[in-house]
Amino acid sequence: MEVKNEREERGEVVDMIIYGEDGLTLWALKNSIRQIVDKTDDTPTSECVIFYRPSFGRKGGDNSCQFGEFDFIVLSRDRMYLGETKWEHSPIQGKNQVPDEKQASRHRVLAEYVRAWFACGQWDDTFQGYVRKRISPKPPAGAGTTTRRSLETFLGVVSQHYGSRPPRVVNVLLYVYEAGNSKAAALAKNMKMASGFVLRTATFDRDIALGESIRYSVDG
Repeated sequence: MEVKNEREERGEVVDMIIYGEDGLTLWALKNSIRQIVDKTDDTPTSECVIFYRPSFGRKGGDNSCQFGEFDFIVLSRDRMYLGETKWEHSPIQGKNQVPDEKQASRHRVLAEYVRAWFACGQWDDTFQGYVRKRISPKPPAGAGTTTRRSLETFLGVVSQHYGSRPPRVVNVLLYVYEAGNSKAAALAKNMKMASGFVLRTATFDRDIALGESIRYSVDG
């Protein structure tokens, strides 16, 4: 006979079945945040600010101010973790670098926006010039664009979180796989990381696996 706890009885716990990189990113942010941040980062989880799938436009290209969508961004006390997620079914074996250059480039662009923000303190001509010089040939986000509005929202939260102290940017490749998957574990050990990236791994237990998905309980 299945016994439910009081929160389940009140409908405060909801079962979700999640699949792929997006779902596992959400699971890892909830359950494995200590595996994502640096071992030397002692920021309590309750003090972290997490962005899930923040987007700065998806068109990309040298002539566009848009530069892509991150899987996650975590703000701790003094570090900013810009993250990409791969899982055990991602086609990364044999790749020359992980993440690929397109993904890695968005990390460089956002890091320059963050540096410009702390150097200038506001979105003005000086800020625009700072960004333009450092992300060329991409143009900076223009007034009225969705990318600029997204950046202003993001940078506003960043300012509120860090005050006047610029954070150290850490580029993270999060690799998530089922515990006991020796092939995935070996791949993680031999993965060719893109320059400037650190590899972090998180494993989920077999008892929550459901085929190639996992069952995940969240607060309702």
